[in-house]
Amino acid sequence: MTQPARDAEGRPSVYSGVRWTSLAQGTIAVSQFLSGLVLFKLLTIEVFGIVAMAHVVTGFADQLRELGTRMALVQRREITPETLDSAFFVNLAVGVVLGAGVWIAAPLASAFYKSEAIYAPLQALASLFVIASLGQVQRALLTRSMQFGRLAAVDITAVLVEASVTIVLAIAGYGVWSFVLGEIAMTVVATVGVAIARPWRPGLRVRRTEIRSLVGFGANLMGFNLANYFLTNADRLIIGRVLGADALGLYAFAQRLTLFPMRSLSGVMVNVLVPQFAREQHDHPRFAVMFSRSCAGVALLAFPLLGALAVLVGPLVALYDPKWTPAVALVALLCPAGMIQSLTRTVGPAFVALGRPDLLFRVGLFAGVVVLCGSIVGVRFGVFGVALAFAISTAVTALPTIYLALRQISASPRPLLSALEPVVSATGFAALVMLALGSVLGMADDPSWLLVVSVGIAGAVAYWGLIALRRPPALDDLLRVLGLRESAKSGPTAS
Repeated sequence: MTQPARDAEGRPSVYSGVRWTSLAQGTIAVSQFLSGLVLFKLLTIEVFGIVAMAHVVTGFADQLRELGTRMALVQRREITPETLDSAFFVNLAVGVVLGAGVWIAAPLASAFYKSEAIYAPLQALASLFVIASLGQVQRALLTRSMQFGRLAAVDITAVLVEASVTIVLAIAGYGVWSFVLGEIAMTVVATVGVAIARPWRPGLRVRRTEIRSLVGFGANLMGFNLANYFLTNADRLIIGRVLGADALGLYAFAQRLTLFPMRSLSGVMVNVLVPQFAREQHDHPRFAVMFSRSCAGVALLAFPLLGALAVLVGPLVALYDPKWTPAVALVALLCPAGMIQSLTRTVGPAFVALGRPDLLFRVGLFAGVVVLCGSIVGVRFGVFGVALAFAISTAVTALPTIYLALRQISASPRPLLSALEPVVSATGFAALVMLALGSVLGMADDPSWLLVVSVGIAGAVAYWGLIALRRPPALDDLLRVLGLRESAKSGPTAS
C-alpha cells in the first residue's frame, strides 16, 4: 500500500487524512442512505422501532468501551510495547464485561419497553463487544500513524458487507434479525480488516502503571461518553418507553435522515483531528485557527445538506413512501439540531488533544442532563414534542460547550464566527431560493421527482455559487482535501 501523503515538514498531511477518511465516511453514508431506502420499503415502522430500542441498550454499552483506551493511544506522544500489550488486555476485559452486561440486560430491557421482541436480538448483539475489542489497538495504531487509506479500505468493506447482508435477509423475511446479523457481519469484517492492515500481536508485557495511566485517561472519556449517551439517546429511551415502537420507529426514521449522516460527516474530522490537534497542543494561536477552520469545514458540507433536506423532505417522502409522512415534521425540526451538533463534534477532539478529557466529561454531563429533562417534558406532547425539546436543548448546550473549548486556548469567538458566517449566509440564501422556486412550481401540491431534483439543483447552484464568490478559507481546505489545490505548508492552520 502507498504511504500517506506528507506535508513540508515530513509529517503525514492532514489533507490526505481527511481525504481518505472523507472517502470512507462518504461511502458509508451513501451505503447507509441507499440501504435505508430499500429497508424503509421492505420493513415495517414497528421493526425500525424495535431496532432503535435495542440500539439504546447497545449504545449505552458502547459508551463504556472508551475505557478500553483507544484514544489514549492516539493522544500519547510516545508508546512502548508494554503500553500496547496493556491496552490490548484492557480492551479485551472491557469487551467481555460489556458483552456480558448486554446479555444480562436483555430481559430487563424487554420488561422496560414492554416488548419481548428485543430480548433475543439483544443477546445476539452482545457478541459485538467481544469481537470489536480484538481490533482496537490495531485501529489506534493506524489512526496514530494517520494511515487513513488503510482504515478507509477496511471500513468501506465492512459497511458494504453489512448493507448486503441486511438487505438480503430483509428480502428473505428475517425482519429485526436482518439488522442484527448485518451488524455482526460488519464487526467481524472490520476486526479482521484492521488486523490485516496493521499486523500486530499482543504479548504478555502488561504493566500496572500503564494500565492505570491508560484507564485514567479513558475514564474521563468514558464519563463524557456516558453523558453524551443521554444527549443522543434520552429522547429515544423515553419515546420507546412511553409512546411505543411505532412512535420510536418514526423518530428513528427522522434521525437516520438528519443526525446520523451529520455524525458520519463529523466523524471524518474527529478521526483526523485528534492526532493533528495533538501535534499543535502547545501552540495555542495555531490551534485556535485550526479549530475555527475545522468547524467551518464541517459546516461547509453539513449545513447545505441539512438545509436542503428540511425544505425537500415533504415532497420526497410523499413520492417515496407515504407511510412515513408523519415523520416529515420531525425531520424539519431535527435538521437545525443536526447543524448545531456538527459544530460541537469538533470540540471533542480539541479537549482530547489538549489532554483535558475531564472537561469533555463535564460538558457532556451538562448537555445530557438538559436533553433528558427536555425529553421528559416534551413527551407529554407526543413524539413531536420530544423532537422540539431535543432541538431546543441542542441549541442551549452548544454555546457554553464551544465557549469552553475556545477558553482553553485563550481564543476569541470572533474568528470562529467569521469562518462560519459565509456558510450560514449561503445556506440561508439557498433555502430561500428552493422555497421560492418550489412555491412557484407548486411542488408541495403536485410533487414529482423531476420537480424535486430541479429545485434541489437550483439550491445547490445558489449555495456553491455564493460560496465561490465569498471564497471562505474553509473552501480552500475542501479543495485541498479533494486534491484540487496544493496543500499549504502547515495544513489547515495556514492563514
